[in-house]
Amino acid sequence: MPKRESVVQDDGNAEAGRNGAKMFRNNVGGAYTQDGTWITFGLHKGSSDTIGWTPVVITQEMVGKTVAVFTSIEYKREKGGRKAEDQKTWIDCLRRDGAIAFFANSGQAVRDAFTEWKRRFENEDNDQKYRRIKKD
Repeated sequence: MPKRESVVQDDGNAEAGRNGAKMFRNNVGGAYTQDGTWITFGLHKGSSDTIGWTPVVITQEMVGKTVAVFTSIEYKREKGGRKAEDQKTWIDCLRRDGAIAFFANSGQAVRDAFTEWKRRFENEDNDQKYRRIKKD
């Protein structure tokens, strides 16, 4: 008897984990709330069942090649936006593995964060600073 999709997904995610990947379920769809408002969830129609990232050390053979870097931006209002502990943990985990991940409360904050991410390649100190989020 063929395996159900959920079993295949569990097996696949376990294997992805053994390869260093951090994978998360991405349920995509929509539903009506009790007041009749339609809400959607997930990335977008057609996106994969699971999403995540895999830390990759760039080797000499990879220099000059393009690789996608998982990017996660948590937006907050311009003044007084609260950073929840689970949001800080998410961003911190991504940054430790090399993703572009940060909080932003303006377009300038986004520009600055991308500049900071690029600067991490200048030297090891910048890399270590980037991988630790500011606990503000």
